[in-house]
Amino acid sequence: MTAVEMHHSLQEKLLSFGYPSERLDSYFIEKLLNEALFVFIERYIPLLKENEIARKKLHPLIYNVEITPASNTSSNISSNSVTVTLPSDFYKTLNEYITTNTGVVDVKPIDYDEYNLNRLNPFKKPYTDLVWRLELNMAAREHELIPDVSTTIIKYRLRYIRKPIAISIESNNTCDLRVEDHEEVVNLALSIISGSKINNKKNE
Repeated sequence: MTAVEMHHSLQEKLLSFGYPSERLDSYFIEKLLNEALFVFIERYIPLLKENEIARKKLHPLIYNVEITPASNTSSNISSNSVTVTLPSDFYKTLNEYITTNTGVVDVKPIDYDEYNLNRLNPFKKPYTDLVWRLELNMAAREHELIPDVSTTIIKYRLRYIRKPIAISIESNNTCDLRVEDHEEVVNLALSIISGSKINNKKNE
């Protein structure tokens, strides 16, 4: 469905549920539909490994990218690390690995506390077959990759869920998901409103 078709579908459902027509402006409905898009994504991400239906539903949003790292700079936490900038449409990591001068190695995501705790521990710090990945600046979509001192990182390979293009009633674009899943997004938008109304009643 196009954005306008999804708008009309959700509007009709809301009216049939007794939602006040004066509150159903285009901005409100567009916001609901875009919120529902991410509810849809989060619903199926946990099912990807074992559920073929989930894989089909999210397939339009799954991308692969190979990133050449930038050189070490003074802002890096480790002297032998490199930085990679994620794609502008990055949403969530599904799988990642790194090509180095010794072959293909695994990646371990860590936080700053873990880095500080284990950076000098010979049994827990990076080694030939393992590179640490530290979120350097997620606002700038940057990761810092930290190998052991004898390893050179060549490529960072990432499979990820991309952010869907926002549903825009003004541009009347088509939803990024499969056509057969558009109505599910509309129904999720409806459930967001239903849940909100229930919660409001509980708080009265």
